[in-house]
Amino acid sequence: MLRIKPGLLKHLLRKIRVLTVVAAGVACLYALSTEDVMRWQDRPPMTFAFIHSCLLILSLTHNTGGRLAFLYTRGYSRNCLWAHTMAAAGLSALIVWGLAAAIVWTPLRSSFQMLVGNPSFPIMAPLETSVPWVWLLIYALSLPLFCYVRVRRAHPTRGGNGAGILMIVLVVEMLPTLRTGRLGHGHWRILAGVLLVAAAVTLAASRRLHRKVQVLS
Repeated sequence: MLRIKPGLLKHLLRKIRVLTVVAAGVACLYALSTEDVMRWQDRPPMTFAFIHSCLLILSLTHNTGGRLAFLYTRGYSRNCLWAHTMAAAGLSALIVWGLAAAIVWTPLRSSFQMLVGNPSFPIMAPLETSVPWVWLLIYALSLPLFCYVRVRRAHPTRGGNGAGILMIVLVVEMLPTLRTGRLGHGHWRILAGVLLVAAAVTLAASRRLHRKVQVLS
């Protein structure tokens, strides 16, 4: 069983602390100041989650440079490094998502909107309670997906570009479906289940491929 290495995790979290703070500020500002009643089909939160996930993986998974090579000489196994990288990315995403979700789920958003004279609040506030779960779902899909693309491109065998093409196709096909707003409650559950299975598969694939990633000094 893999044990948590506090020093390694802290090191990785320090690498993304500025990104986490900036992303949290943007997410909280959006959750607090958006005047329209938020829906799960809204594009800005989906786009934000994709961009944040991409930047997290890019920041944590450089396969060149002395800093990464240094970690590989400290006695950490490939599985350990992969697990702690994903844990650091997941913690950053959870912090950003949690703060924005807290604004929606507590009276903070309604109070602010009432203060600025928005007539939709607090009456329409209950309609927004399920929205943050969709944001979390986007993170749960995009983090493993970007990790797989990054690891696949660093793999020594051919075909690394295929992972990027797969990601583009999935995003292009998924976003219009999510934004139509025509999915029934049962269909939404099925879609969420399919996306979570896809995330689990890509996560397992990236863990397996990471063992053979070439680290360049």
